[in-house]
Amino acid sequence: MDADASAAYKALKKIDASNDPDLRRQRGREFEKVLQKVLESEGLQPRIRIRSSGEEIDGSFVLGFGTFLLEAKWHASPLPASQIYAFKGKVDGKLIGTIGIFISISGYSDEAVDALSWGKALNVILFDGDDFEAALDEGFQKVLLAKLRHAAEEGLVYFSYRSTQIYGGAAPNQQFLASEHQVATEAVAVSSPEDIVIISEGQSDKSVLTELAGRILKARQLVRRIAVIPAMGKRGIPLLANALRELWSRAKFILVADSDGDLEGTERLLMEGLDEPVYRVIVVDPVIERWIFPEEPDPRDYARIRSRSERRSLLELTRNAAEAINIDELQRRDPSFAQFVEAITS
Repeated sequence: MDADASAAYKALKKIDASNDPDLRRQRGREFEKVLQKVLESEGLQPRIRIRSSGEEIDGSFVLGFGTFLLEAKWHASPLPASQIYAFKGKVDGKLIGTIGIFISISGYSDEAVDALSWGKALNVILFDGDDFEAALDEGFQKVLLAKLRHAAEEGLVYFSYRSTQIYGGAAPNQQFLASEHQVATEAVAVSSPEDIVIISEGQSDKSVLTELAGRILKARQLVRRIAVIPAMGKRGIPLLANALRELWSRAKFILVADSDGDLEGTERLLMEGLDEPVYRVIVVDPVIERWIFPEEPDPRDYARIRSRSERRSLLELTRNAAEAINIDELQRRDPSFAQFVEAITS
């Protein structure tokens, strides 16, 4: 870990640039310097700001016998597919076998990851803010190699290097807790048939599922481990399940996706992508935000607008809303949440 780069990154995270384009650009330039330090500290020979043939690439680095191209963004909201496609076009025009590494601290829209994965040659690997922070802690190469392996084996353009693990059990004072911590996905301790792996569409869904799963464990005083992992898109959910089944063959897998108005199509998409059946497939109609904002006609759009107006991250907003919801009432009124409770507690 490069201590200077880590400190500089933490300082940049404290900057509120949501309504200041100039400040966002300055933060972006400073982030490029942090990225350069990280790559230099691991001997990856980085070059920043490459200009050729009328196009600009944020940078490149060398690992083994390969040269990787870099794109780094730090926007106020998750990036749309158009941003990734523009970079992919640059990668496509380079030497056959060249791979692009796209780093977006603000993450990606679920549609962007699905679009990138569908019917195209995979030559771009995605990092989000959580992945970059893991790289600061554990090494950029270590995180990248894990992502490359899952991309090669399962076609995952996005593999979340870290996952949230919830453990339900009694504390030394006999108070029952559902403690939560972040661990490397491949090191998650799930080995018992009682252990559960929940795979969600995206990060905001993960925040809701993590909070509610922890509350369910605590309310029922269930001693078990739950890992919650985002796939960043519907199409990635079964691919991620296939990959993780090799690691955790005894765990129960619960796949959770939004219907987006197509219950049967979504369920079919998930089931057809699986190599083997899983414990449960739960399709929420129309979106998981309906669980926490039941009175809103378009709960997903409401969450995004409210997040911007309150200058809070979408993850913080949805997590706080899940903390406040009455889970018994939610279980009575929403069949998909009732399935989720039954899947965790049975």
